[in-house]
Amino acid sequence: MFKIFSILLLLTALNTNALDNNADKKVTEYLQKGYYLIKASQYQDALNEFTKVLKIDKYNIDAYFNKGYIYSKTAKYNKAITNLNKVLQLNPSYANAYFLRALVFDKLNKPKKAIKDLNSIIKQNNNYASAYLLRSKYYLKHNKINLAINDLKSILNKQPKNKKTLKLLSKTYLKNKDYKNAIKYYSKLIKISPKYANLYFERGIAYQLEGKIKLAIDDFDTAIKINPNNLDIYKKRAIAYYDIGNFLLALIDLDYLIDTNHDDLYSRELRAKIYIKQKKYKKSLSDYKLIIKRKKYKDFLTITMILENLNLLQQALEFYKTAIKLYPNKEKLYIKRGLVYSQLSKHKLAINDFKIALRLNNKNIQTIIYISQEYIAIQDYKQSDMYINYASKFDTNNLQLQLLKAKNFIGKKQYKQGLKLLNKLIKLNPNNSIFYIQRGLLYSKTKKNAQAKADFNRAIKLSNNTKEKISSYLSKIKTNHKATSLLTNYKKLLTLDKNQSLSYQLIADSYLAQKQYEKSLNKYSAAISLSPNNPHIYISRAKVYLAQGKKIEALKDYNQAIKINRNIASFYINRADLYLTLGKNTEALKDYNQAIKIEPKQTSFYIKKAKFYEKQKKYSQAIEIYNFIINIDEFNSKLYLLRAKNYIKLKDYIQAIVDLQNAIYLNKDKKNDAELLKELKRIQDLK
Repeated sequence: MFKIFSILLLLTALNTNALDNNADKKVTEYLQKGYYLIKASQYQDALNEFTKVLKIDKYNIDAYFNKGYIYSKTAKYNKAITNLNKVLQLNPSYANAYFLRALVFDKLNKPKKAIKDLNSIIKQNNNYASAYLLRSKYYLKHNKINLAINDLKSILNKQPKNKKTLKLLSKTYLKNKDYKNAIKYYSKLIKISPKYANLYFERGIAYQLEGKIKLAIDDFDTAIKINPNNLDIYKKRAIAYYDIGNFLLALIDLDYLIDTNHDDLYSRELRAKIYIKQKKYKKSLSDYKLIIKRKKYKDFLTITMILENLNLLQQALEFYKTAIKLYPNKEKLYIKRGLVYSQLSKHKLAINDFKIALRLNNKNIQTIIYISQEYIAIQDYKQSDMYINYASKFDTNNLQLQLLKAKNFIGKKQYKQGLKLLNKLIKLNPNNSIFYIQRGLLYSKTKKNAQAKADFNRAIKLSNNTKEKISSYLSKIKTNHKATSLLTNYKKLLTLDKNQSLSYQLIADSYLAQKQYEKSLNKYSAAISLSPNNPHIYISRAKVYLAQGKKIEALKDYNQAIKINRNIASFYINRADLYLTLGKNTEALKDYNQAIKIEPKQTSFYIKKAKFYEKQKKYSQAIEIYNFIINIDEFNSKLYLLRAKNYIKLKDYIQAIVDLQNAIYLNKDKKNDAELLKELKRIQDLK
């Protein structure tokens, strides 16, 4: 484990026992020969020489000592101990024998005996630096840090420039997180050896861990100047730059490290994290993909976050699927996947994931809020109320829950209760802009536009962050139908929305409403350049192309929107309608079917498909579709009227009359009764 001190120390002055001259010459000859054989690593021959010495002089200390040394070198530790014991019997003050025996005890894993021998040396001679040094290493090995430090300082008291001791003491302080003292002793060592790169590197690490990043960077710079080939220094410097937010310089070091070693996964991961902070998600994803390829990378949440930011939601779902297989009881994974499903308008799947998360932690109020929000999205206010009431048991004053209650009232058109609750919340929280926004929306639904406008303006003044301000402007815009006012508000959004994609999109919407198609196209294209993975902007731009009669361009945008997100049914309906105008009936029918597959309870999609068959004069197939959806929505008067028209085409007047009678009975808009009765009389006359 430890280096043996110089062989020169092993052969001390030759014994001058009372031997006759001839014997004395022989002893000297054998000892010298044994010494040279040790030097040549010819240990067996050397042993033979020392054995010859002991035949002549059985009390020769040097012969026993050197035999002990040879046995220690050849791993015959018990024989080494036997010979060193003999030395110390003959001379109890022989420090080198204690030292060598301590080394042998270490090899035999007998630290207590080793330390006892070192104590004996130090007791006899407190200037024996090697004994302090070796004992300090034993102390460190057995985690007796303070005792080790005391020994190292004892050496430095007598030898203040002892490099080996200074380095071990510096490393000891660094390892034990005493960065101040580590820096102190590294600094002393650097004064002695100013051209040794590793010293600056290690002191830099101490500065870095102490939080003195700029001093750390200075040391790393010096270390690189001395030794530009040590990649570990570049890595530490990159981390230091990252810590102070200097991503530009961090990336320069990381790029160099990755160019030097393509498989440096640590540097790739750090670079990917910087790209995330810079919102360069494509570059970040590229690095993570290689990391995943090289090793089983399990930071699923980071990768899914990147995919979500790139609007690659289907890929994110695949990662969540893998993660949940590996960690089926990790609540956070279900919550995160539920939020992705929510973005994709897959509300039932979102609810299912949130419920699993709730089973894993039934007191997580935020999960309950997510479930309630999803039920509001599918207009199941009863279920939403149930979860709100459940959450209220744990936190009666939760503002999010109160806000959801208000939304439920609005959704159920119980505007008085909703207004009463929002008034109460505003009275208790007069500086919360969100409540004013919600009340403003309620006022707009009840056509109290002046009150709505006042609430939205109040919300804008109160908003303490950009996100809230944008939300306030959007709410205000929803109630403002004057095109010029809309544009003014949208342009204000440009100053708030750093990405500006949303603002450009809204301005484009306004120009489209005013039939200023070229200006609208320009703004939609600007929005797409900033958010190329937002499918809704392509859908909006397609509307402009259609208004201009540019059907092929519109089709390209519909295709791109569907490529980005294949789970939004309305995209397929839009494309199907366009296919019909292009005479592509097969493609249109395929899209209608896909929309129905995504949202099987959406009546309007079935009507679209039925009308497709009507145009093809396939009235029986249209009737089959109406039969199916009437079973689902049997109180919808419009469905009976539409089916009646198909029966008329087939001259099945009896069924047509029955359907028209049902339509009149179920019709809530009595203004249309006269027209329906007129149609009924006409059919009865035909009959």
